[in-house]
Amino acid sequence: MHRSRIAWTTCLCGAAFAPLLLFTIPSPAVAGPPPAAQTDDSPQPDALLPVDDLSPGLLGMYRKTMEIEDDIRRFTEQYGVDLDLARAVCLHESGGNGNLSSHAGARGYFQVMPATFRSLRVETNIEAGIKYLSQMIRQFGREDYALGAYNAGPGRVRRGRPPLETLQYILAVGQYRNTLMLHERSIRHYASQMQLATVRGGDDWWSLSRRLGIPLVQLRMHNPFLATRALREGQLIAYPPAPRSDLLAPRGNGYVEYRTRHGDNILHIALVLEADRDKFREENRLWRLQTLPAGQALQIPLARERQRRAATTYRVQAGDDVGAIARRHNTSAWRIIRDNGLWDERLTPGATLRIEREPPRPAHATHRVRSGDTLGGLARRYGTSVRAIQAANNMGRNTVISIGQRLRMPTSPAAEVASNAEPPPPSASAAERAPEPRASAVSASPPPSPAASAATHRVVRGDNLTDLARRYGTTVRAIQSANDMGRRTTIQIGQSLRMPPSPSASAAVVTHRVQRGDTLGKIAERYGTSVRAIQAANNMGRRTVINVGQRLRIPN
Repeated sequence: MHRSRIAWTTCLCGAAFAPLLLFTIPSPAVAGPPPAAQTDDSPQPDALLPVDDLSPGLLGMYRKTMEIEDDIRRFTEQYGVDLDLARAVCLHESGGNGNLSSHAGARGYFQVMPATFRSLRVETNIEAGIKYLSQMIRQFGREDYALGAYNAGPGRVRRGRPPLETLQYILAVGQYRNTLMLHERSIRHYASQMQLATVRGGDDWWSLSRRLGIPLVQLRMHNPFLATRALREGQLIAYPPAPRSDLLAPRGNGYVEYRTRHGDNILHIALVLEADRDKFREENRLWRLQTLPAGQALQIPLARERQRRAATTYRVQAGDDVGAIARRHNTSAWRIIRDNGLWDERLTPGATLRIEREPPRPAHATHRVRSGDTLGGLARRYGTSVRAIQAANNMGRNTVISIGQRLRMPTSPAAEVASNAEPPPPSASAAERAPEPRASAVSASPPPSPAASAATHRVVRGDNLTDLARRYGTTVRAIQSANDMGRRTTIQIGQSLRMPPSPSASAAVVTHRVQRGDTLGKIAERYGTSVRAIQAANNMGRRTVINVGQRLRIPN
């Protein structure tokens, strides 16, 4: 066996990690002595635990997966995958949030790459993730290696050279799986009591917190995958039936104490509270692992580098609330709550608050080049041009890029909004991995609003009339007519084209909230329209994947 394969296998199977895994496919039963009788003081995994013993993040994520559990169960039975394993992958990949996309392009509940989705010839992201996982299990004959392949690609596992993050991925999925196996009765009991709210247009974290009557920090803790993201209409937010007072304990001097619970993940805790991860690990003597045992008292440092941003002070007046103070000082309610330890959000007149303004949005995003990337594809994805990328990276006219190279991507205002709405998921692996080499041209540049009377598009390398028609929900003939092109299909880089609105833009529309079991075909039949018309009205291109809770514009 190759030396690196031996080392990797040793890490997976070592005694230090054995309690977390339980991954290898069981061998046939062997006769042996009967198990010892259980005494009264033996552990009772199925006994109902106090809610304070369970991770708030896990409860919120589990509540969301309850919305799709029938589909998960159906596909695990169809493809022969362990139910707890599939649910653990979903929890770790997306936290039960079906509309997530990573910067690498992975999408949906199971964070499947578009090229992989197409190759699997399935209709839903859930089926794609479970089918691909089943293929990896059959290929490698054991579940831990299959998870490694799901995360880093089968080639790396065959060569025995998956990255360290893949070991972390396997351990983290293993922790979720074991937590479900041991404590599902308790998890389901408390998760069933949680509510789901749908984000409305114009909602932010503070307004949602006020509407639901739950402190903002608790919303973040129950929705760790969304905590650092701008909210998007249609997203589902899990929240407890009443505010809790047992989650955080202020300790002064810029620290807050958190006691770990079953199902906790160190990255989630750090992201939710915006703690410096290296300092967090150092002060609590933690290894660079995402998994955490229950019952550990963590001291979480909240202090930030003072030189990062200038801070001012504000003296609380009678009648103030956090939201009003935030608006007055051009910052966010969360920034004030976090920096001043206002976990219950109560303000005392005369108290002095430290106020930091929100950092300005960067003029550039950073993209790490992946297999299949081209400047044309990246320009479309980030809503910019090839020339702008070349200029931002001092490339001259050079178009050659290398895998692993980091490029500064100049962002348009629309691309900035998209970038802020979709930062990398809490799992480092989810942002970096692909089950197979990435597709080169997945355009993530936000399409124009269908309601717009007309839009102007500047042609970039790789554009053609057919792709533009799909992107803008119109037709090639309509673009030709709007630009006096006759029958010509040739367009030039830098050319400005008028993009006419789609036929459905001027027609009356209704809004449909996707329910479990819906498909585009069923919805089209119900409303007397076509799948293509729904796709055009929602700027979906050829995609057919829809998520429970998603709102669709339905053209009449």
